[in-house]
Amino acid sequence: MARPADPYRRETILRAATEVFIEQGYSETRLADIAERAGVVISTLYLYFDSKEDMVQAIAQENQQYLIDQLRTILEHLKSEQDVAEFVEIVFAFAAQHRDQIKIYNLDSGLSGVRRGIRTTYGPRLQRGIQVIRQLMDEGYIRCYEPEFVIEMLINFVRWLVSMFLSLKEEDVEPFKQFSVRWLANALLCLHD
Repeated sequence: MARPADPYRRETILRAATEVFIEQGYSETRLADIAERAGVVISTLYLYFDSKEDMVQAIAQENQQYLIDQLRTILEHLKSEQDVAEFVEIVFAFAAQHRDQIKIYNLDSGLSGVRRGIRTTYGPRLQRGIQVIRQLMDEGYIRCYEPEFVIEMLINFVRWLVSMFLSLKEEDVEPFKQFSVRWLANALLCLHD
């Protein structure tokens, strides 16, 4: 009988893969490099991942999930410009803290090819986000749009913020945050005078 996969070993492999991808780049990284860094043999890698590309996708998914978890609570009460400012601040803090992992996420985007536009199916987390957006619309806090489009817009807005953060000079970060908050607040919120 086969032994079940060890989640701690999987995490060790992903940490090692992240470090090696950052140091050597995707193309130059060999599975042997990752296995050595993780303290396992190459065949152990295949118990958890089919390829280097699978590792990159797993790293990207973990980072995306971390950010989604951070944004979830603010999304549930996105009612004011201050809430939008907190939303933008969370994204910028994530980008600053995970700069190197974002390079891997960007690699995953390249490996996955071009996105197919608006999603036609939504997982449970996005379904919950759509419900939250719909409720905020019903309560009059968010402008009435299609909730699915709002979720797509927020996903792409977050990607854009992260991408811009990585290219900004330090002195441009604060003005860009302020611009982003105003733009998103004007796009989403029913601002009452």
